[in-house]
Amino acid sequence: MRLELFPNGLVDDMAGDANAVVLRRTGDARYSLTVAAGPKIEVELWTARKNRMRALFWDDRPAWVSLAADADEELESLSAEQCAVHLENLDRASYFLGLARGADHWGLTLRARGYIKARIVPGGEMAG
Repeated sequence: MRLELFPNGLVDDMAGDANAVVLRRTGDARYSLTVAAGPKIEVELWTARKNRMRALFWDDRPAWVSLAADADEELESLSAEQCAVHLENLDRASYFLGLARGADHWGLTLRARGYIKARIVPGGEMAG
């Protein structure tokens, strides 16, 4: 797994192969991304509660990507197995999450009105 951090320790870019990927909403303005890629890596993504995060999905989601949304069509959870994963900071207010299996690619953008921050959760760091 390749991991690039900003000087302040927040996640800029992360990419590699994963046995399992799970993104789940953990609060009004918070998500947790867990990537099992040998060692388990957990990334916390958050913004100010008033800003909230919206997930903008690509069309034609492949069958190997499972997702659940609430009544307002806000992302509750996403999961996929045996795929490549790519989390990238696009700008102050958005992160891209891409998944690929062979030639099949799919992704979403998490976007907020203000900012989104992402950090590796202590105890969920990459080993080695």
